[in-house]
Amino acid sequence: MGAAETSDLIERYQHNYKLEERVGEEQIWQHLELERALTRDLLQSTPESRRATFVEAYSRLYRELPWLNVVDDERMLPDPGDWQRLIGPAPATVYEVGSGSGALARALAARGYTVEATEITVERKTDDSLTWSETDGVHLADYATAAPYDAVVSNQVVEHLHPDDIREHFLGAHAIVRPGGRYVLETPLWYEGPADLSRVFGYDEAVGMHLHEYTHRELIAEALAAGFNRILVPVSVPQGLRRRFGVPLHASGAYARYVQAVEALLDALPRGGRKRAARLLKVPLFTRTLRLVAVR
Repeated sequence: MGAAETSDLIERYQHNYKLEERVGEEQIWQHLELERALTRDLLQSTPESRRATFVEAYSRLYRELPWLNVVDDERMLPDPGDWQRLIGPAPATVYEVGSGSGALARALAARGYTVEATEITVERKTDDSLTWSETDGVHLADYATAAPYDAVVSNQVVEHLHPDDIREHFLGAHAIVRPGGRYVLETPLWYEGPADLSRVFGYDEAVGMHLHEYTHRELIAEALAAGFNRILVPVSVPQGLRRRFGVPLHASGAYARYVQAVEALLDALPRGGRKRAARLLKVPLFTRTLRLVAVR
């Protein structure tokens, strides 16, 4: 790899992970090799071995790639005001699935919510001012300490779950949220992906620890099958325009149906052309991430 290509690879990597400290090419290739090996282990895990496999995989990832532990989650966090609009006003009790270093949990707590932060491994727990508990991210009712909650939230989590577990994950969210409560999630949108390490190397599909990136249609079907009564999708107006003109984020059932209809048309195309077609419709149809509100 030439000097220019090496420089481009490093820049893409720094940008993808929002790193402040520069890493070298050798570290990036180390990351790719490790993550592909861990991904194979995760996908091959059985229901009986899955929790132990996930704990070991993520513990090993952050142990062997320590620069990922200093990622500035605050820089990667979507506007907390948007989360507040989707969750509903404080005070309210919130259970966050997969809190990472706790950036979203802290932001919500600062806005008056009572938040239970969770992680599959406590190695990334950095803020003792939060209430923390462990979770496998799937069987939520087995780990939640104060159900029922007014809301369940997850930010960049479901793409890391084993795809066989997504239905159980939604069933768990449904079980721990009160009637009328909400599960609000954000995850990479398949049409814009891959959003993991695969993007750095130019792969068209995720080959890393984003075990499955989803479409609205996939997740809406799972939420409804788990028992949620109503699905809302935030109308896709760029954040910069909303801030400039003071337009609040609005989630709509009609927009959810519209997005599903458009995705149905896209999914009728050959798989190789779906992402190209979707990107032509990016504004106002799609943003880089998928946000969903499932109402019990």
